[in-house]
Amino acid sequence: MATVTGGARSDMSSHTPKFLSLVLAGVLTFVGCASRSFVPSSLDAIEETTTVLARTPVGEPEIHILTHVDGLGWSVQAEQTIRRDLAVTIRERWAGDSYTAGSPGRQRVLTGITPISCPASLVADLGLHLIKFVGLLDPPRPSWGVMYTGCLLPLSGLDPGTKTPTFETYDTVTDDRRRDRLIEPIQTGRMALLWTHPRYDPVGIEFELTPQHPAAHFRLRQLTALVLHTHSPATISEGQLSVRYSPADGSPSTVALRTPPDVLLTASTPDLVARPAQEWPIPIRLRFSTDASAADAGLVSSLLDHLTDQLVADRYTVVTRGAEENRLVRIQQQHLSPQFQEHASAGQWTGANVLLDIGLTSSSPETRTMRVSAISIETGQLLGTYTIEGVTNAWESGRVSVSSQLRELLPSTPRGRAGTLIDERR
Repeated sequence: MATVTGGARSDMSSHTPKFLSLVLAGVLTFVGCASRSFVPSSLDAIEETTTVLARTPVGEPEIHILTHVDGLGWSVQAEQTIRRDLAVTIRERWAGDSYTAGSPGRQRVLTGITPISCPASLVADLGLHLIKFVGLLDPPRPSWGVMYTGCLLPLSGLDPGTKTPTFETYDTVTDDRRRDRLIEPIQTGRMALLWTHPRYDPVGIEFELTPQHPAAHFRLRQLTALVLHTHSPATISEGQLSVRYSPADGSPSTVALRTPPDVLLTASTPDLVARPAQEWPIPIRLRFSTDASAADAGLVSSLLDHLTDQLVADRYTVVTRGAEENRLVRIQQQHLSPQFQEHASAGQWTGANVLLDIGLTSSSPETRTMRVSAISIETGQLLGTYTIEGVTNAWESGRVSVSSQLRELLPSTPRGRAGTLIDERR
C-alpha cells in the first residue's frame, strides 16, 4: 500500500513541470497577444453630444410687444415653442497610461517569469477575460491598476516599462432618446403694424423677419404719415391699431394694440411751434449746429447738405465754417461764376444771428428722431422747434420732411410772394 502511494506521488511530481507548461500555454493561447493596452487612472471630462432628430412646433406663435418710452412706437418679436426629439451620447475622457510590447527577448522573459513572480496573475487574468466576455466589466478600470500592470500586462505580451501618459475616450451612453421643449425667436415671415377703419382700406408698415433682425421696430408717426395722404387727423383717430405676424406658411396671427385716440391724433398732428415773426431777428442769418452719435455722422452730413442747398436756393444767408464753407463756395461758383472766390478779412465777415440746432436720436434700430430748434444767438431765446421721424433705409424721405417743415418754421421765405395777389393789368 505504501509502495502504491509512493508510486503515485512519484508520478505526480514527475508530471508537475509538464502540467504547468500546459496550463501556461493554454492561458497564453486564451489571452492572445495584445499590441497596446490603456490603464485609466482618473476621469478627466464628460462630453455630452446631442443630435436633434426632429423639431415640432407646439401651439401658436406668441407675439411680445414692448412699448417705447414715449408711447409712440413698439418693438415686436414673435416666439414659438418647439418640441425637440433628441439622441444623446455621453462620452467619458479618462487620463491614464498606455503600454505597448517590449523587445522580443525582454518580452519573453517577462511573460515567462510572471506566473512565478505573481502566482495570482493566472487566475486573475482568466477571471478578467471571462468577466469582460459576458460584459460585466467596464473598460475603464482604475482600481485594477497595480495588479493589471504588474501581473497581467506581461501575460498579454506587453511591457510595463513602456508606460506613456495619455488619454482615451469611451462611450458610456449611446443613442439615449430624449425630448425637451424650448422657446425660440421666430426668424422668418413678416411683421406688420396696421391701421384699420370700418369704412376704409387698412394701411400698414411691414418688415421681413431675418436671423439678423428677428424683431420689428415700429414708430407710429411712420404709419400716420402714410394715412395722412388720404385721411384727415380726425379720421385717423377713429381707427384701430394692431400688430400682425404672417408666417411663411400658415395663418397670420393678429394682436390688437390698445392705443387711446389722442395718441393717434398726436402722432398725426405736426408738433411745430414758433414765435411770431416780429420776434425773429431781421434779416435772418442762419448757422447749423448738430448733436448726433458718431454712427449717424453720415446721416447728419447728408441732411445738412440737403438743408444748405434748400436755404441757399431760397436766398437765405447761411453762415458756414470749415468743410461747410468750402461746399458753399462751390455752390456759389456753380450759380455765379467758375472764377468766383470769396476774399474777405476777419472784420468783413457777417455773423449768424439764428442757430439751427439739429439733434438726431435713435427711436429704434431703423428709425431716427430729428429735432430741429431755432435759437436766437444774441438773446438765447428759443424761436421755434419741431420733430420729424425718418427711416434710415429711406433717408431721402426724412430729409424732405425736415426741409418742408423748416420752410414752415422760418417766419418768411424770401423767395416768391405771399399775401393777397392782384394781377397787374396794362
